[in-house]
Amino acid sequence: MANKQLELQARDIALLETVRDLTIISLDQIQRLFWPEAGREVARKRLSHLMNRGQRWLTNFTIPKPEMQAAGLEPGKVYTLDPDEFPPDIKTFAQELKQYAPLRRRE
Repeated sequence: MANKQLELQARDIALLETVRDLTIISLDQIQRLFWPEAGREVARKRLSHLMNRGQRWLTNFTIPKPEMQAAGLEPGKVYTLDPDEFPPDIKTFAQELKQYAPLRRRE
């Protein structure tokens, strides 16, 4: 059974723009920015939809716990734009996401 296409909401677009701007972002950071009154599970479920419903907007991976803690972040998944699914104007930028990048805003 095929996944139903996800309709992007304003918050989804803001989240994707943030991921694009930061290159990489943790689940904890996403939850604090976009669902401050909700738990991590709410953020995780929406991120799951952005990865698994129709177009795959995001991809995730795990950075080892010591590196996450050294960056002052809760251990867990980090998210990047999916370089294989973006339109051509974004794809070049998204290719950089296949390499590990610092968990901070690029200057």
